Amino acid sequence: MQNDLTKIIRMLRKAKHVWLIGDGGSAALADHFACDLLKNCRLPAISLCSNTAMITAIGNDYFFDDVFSRQLRILYQPGDLLVIFSTSGNSKNLVEASRVASKVLVVSGNGGGRLKKHATILFDVKSNDQQESENGMLMFCHEVVKELNK
Repeated sequence: MQNDLTKIIRMLRKAKHVWLIGDGGSAALADHFACDLLKNCRLPAISLCSNTAMITAIGNDYFFDDVFSRQLRILYQPGDLLVIFSTSGNSKNLVEASRVASKVLVVSGNGGGRLKKHATILFDVKSNDQQESENGMLMFCHEVVKELNK
């Protein structure tokens, strides 16, 4: 894990903006990690999961598959990093979003699922169980924050 963690820390520190996304419990984790990165590490981190008006408007007026990719097409800039949390790695809206960004950190169970092929770097929590994956992703977030604050 240390080698991957070193690369991940470097990516986060270099990022102009860090955009975070996920579905369900992974969306809550994206919010949590964005808060930790901004508040505790002073990194420009923004979760796209927090704006329920935007998510429901895009889902209603277009397609739910576009709730993150549509936002990223407007917001994502060169030098930015997209962080995706997913227990399966297969959610279509997350895969669509991964196609927009040039730098993508995928934190996932299930070996990264379909997101694996879009990842600049994959952090696989090595579980196919949803609860174990979420626990592993939360531990990952806390370890990253500790490393960023050294």
